[in-house]
Amino acid sequence: MTESCTRESITKDICYLLSSEFHIRNEITDDKQKLPLTSFFFRLNAVQLYQLLMAVEEKYNIYFNASEIEENGFGTVEEVVRLIQLKL
Repeated sequence: MTESCTRESITKDICYLLSSEFHIRNEITDDKQKLPLTSFFFRLNAVQLYQLLMAVEEKYNIYFNASEIEENGFGTVEEVVRLIQLKL
């Protein structure tokens, strides 16, 4: 799975996950991918961010330590995608 994961496919997966698991019903356009996941558009809280982290780790069979998240961020769709790419 890891070799065939492109930025586009990862982004699509994350957007689908946000839509299906966190009920984000609006289209997540390129400009929305730069918004904080805690913003008015996404409305995720701390527990939901943790759930998203766990879902990402499970989906891609990877693990992030706290320093990786601190250094690279996990606050926007773009940051989540970049973090996944660093681990694959």
